[in-house]
Amino acid sequence: MDDLVRRDDRGAVPTPAHPTRSRAGRPSSLDERVRDDITALDGMDLGNLRALWTKLYRTAAPKGFRRELLLRACAYQIQVKAYGGLSPKTHRKLLKIAVQAERGTFTTAGAPRRLRPGTRLVREYAGNTHVVEVLADGFAHDRKKYRSLSAIAKVISGTNWSGNSFFGLKRPTKAAQAGKQEGSDE
Repeated sequence: MDDLVRRDDRGAVPTPAHPTRSRAGRPSSLDERVRDDITALDGMDLGNLRALWTKLYRTAAPKGFRRELLLRACAYQIQVKAYGGLSPKTHRKLLKIAVQAERGTFTTAGAPRRLRPGTRLVREYAGNTHVVEVLADGFAHDRKKYRSLSAIAKVISGTNWSGNSFFGLKRPTKAAQAGKQEGSDE
């Protein structure tokens, strides 16, 4: 446990893009070492976790961090040192979100909604209840597979619809939200 951040023969930290596997498909020794290092964290007391934090992050651990958060952050950093961290694009996006959150201007309104496979969408139309199941590669309705919600909305209604609007997934516009707020004040 003395050397949680292992280095190769040249003193560099190995950083493959993803966990490596042996030819037999078993985890590589790097994977096993990372797993062992993370497992060992559970037996460390708060003082040792703080010391490890300092070693991994090259700065003192924040005083208010509890053991569980220190443990998770150290486990994450062990993996970063072994396999590499976030892409620069993702890092920039997260920094932008953090700045917006600090200013109080961050909103998820512009973020796309992602429907997970297995989700069921229910819509009543013309007195009939229609159930659509989200699949990994499309949607299912009445035992048929469709590529889009719009196609299903057209089958149900007989007219062209935005699938997100038809199934109530479209976020309200700023004007609609303002109208609701004005109406609630009366």
